[in-house]
Amino acid sequence: MRKTKRSLMVGITIATLGLPIASWADNDDRANFSMATGTLHIPKLNVDGVNVMNSVEVKFDFATQQFSLEGFTPVPTSPIALEQLDDNSFHFNAIAGQSYVVELFNVARNLGESRGHNCDGNTRNGVGLVLSDSSSTEIAKQCSPQGFGNVHNSVKFNAGIGGEFKIDIVPNLASADISGKFSLRVQPEHDDPSVAWDAHFEANNRAVNAFPIGIGAPNALTSNIEERNSSFGTSQADFDWYHFDATAGQHYLIEVFNVIKLLGTERGHNCDGNTRNGVGLKITDSLFTEIKSACSPNGTGNVHNRIQFKSGTGGVFHIGVIPNSTIAFGTYSLRVLPFHDDPQASWDANTFEPNNVPINAFLIAPSEVITSQIEERNTSFGTNSVDIDYYRFEAEASQTYRVELFDVASNLKVGRGHNCDGNTRNGVGLKILDSMFVLLGNQCSATEEGDIHNSLEFKTGLSGIYYIGVIPNSNEVFGPYSLRLSKI
Repeated sequence: MRKTKRSLMVGITIATLGLPIASWADNDDRANFSMATGTLHIPKLNVDGVNVMNSVEVKFDFATQQFSLEGFTPVPTSPIALEQLDDNSFHFNAIAGQSYVVELFNVARNLGESRGHNCDGNTRNGVGLVLSDSSSTEIAKQCSPQGFGNVHNSVKFNAGIGGEFKIDIVPNLASADISGKFSLRVQPEHDDPSVAWDAHFEANNRAVNAFPIGIGAPNALTSNIEERNSSFGTSQADFDWYHFDATAGQHYLIEVFNVIKLLGTERGHNCDGNTRNGVGLKITDSLFTEIKSACSPNGTGNVHNRIQFKSGTGGVFHIGVIPNSTIAFGTYSLRVLPFHDDPQASWDANTFEPNNVPINAFLIAPSEVITSQIEERNTSFGTNSVDIDYYRFEAEASQTYRVELFDVASNLKVGRGHNCDGNTRNGVGLKILDSMFVLLGNQCSATEEGDIHNSLEFKTGLSGIYYIGVIPNSNEVFGPYSLRLSKI
């Protein structure tokens, strides 16, 4: 069997990128190639000693004395140094008690689709990974490809003791003359000082490699589920993981929004094994134990999906962005929103977004008038339902209050649907909830009293925070409205 070819095997540094070919030779040399063209294949390209591209094709045109780079694959940073032992084996040093993920990615399609039983005796596709410790004792093995996006295979392990570990690349097909390129990286746990991610927050395919995201709307991130390259042997959609530090006993709302339509509408069963559309969300705690999931999109407005939870002991929590379809790809945005009384909570000055659920309701004072809008659902995004707005106020005990909706856009008034209470009604409904988010009352059919589109009166029990929901009945409407809160 021929040894497997790899992009890690050869490193070539080009220090003259952007210079005309004429600068490489004198006039006599150049004249001999005035009509010639050619292609140089570079398995691995280094810039200032850093591997930045794999599989580079350099197209030469001697007539114009120029060249161009084509067909290259960007390579995310791998912070763990790998030492090559032979064609299919590598060493790296691990720290005791640390978790690591070994990823085999950008594997040539012919190599990734080959089939055999070389790794563990069972017939499998592609290329396996075998890890051994310094005493040559096997500690982890993944023979069936288990990768995400353009990662062909991966294996996670915890280093019980520190020292040198060996990675063996094992093509399952051993009885034929096979060849193909691949790339390899080792990522430590996200709290390791040497950890690194690229501009798209990769490699973050597992919770242990999750990229950090800040709390609050201004810290939202925009990323993408990467497209699976047809030149590579792949098997699964890209998964993305993020982590944040939570305060004990606090409520948090995770929202994935502005999800490109292709990503938001493809169907599959990645999130929980049931066939669903769009993008699911998962939350795991500091021990990587799943505590909650939202696999069917349940967002409103341009929010595609959301998940709300209350932290227990606090600490690090992980967010999984899980496309249900294995072939889905595209851009999305993600934010972690705290409870409305958290100092990190903030809202847009004009729309008071994000205020889609009670825990991030915008503050309104009695006798205050707020002018806002139900945002339009962008047809470029994967959306589910109309925008819903929540407001909060400090109420006195045993006091009667009146909420009024007026100056409501005409299409909001005539829109018809069943969002408010499940019954088909016109216009915009109102809901009142207490400090425990218990529904106290609603007015789902518009009252239409003069210039007042809808109104609701209620009496408080205890003093504290109360919530007002502005709920359009139709899923297709949008436009401005004004809200007034009065104490009677």
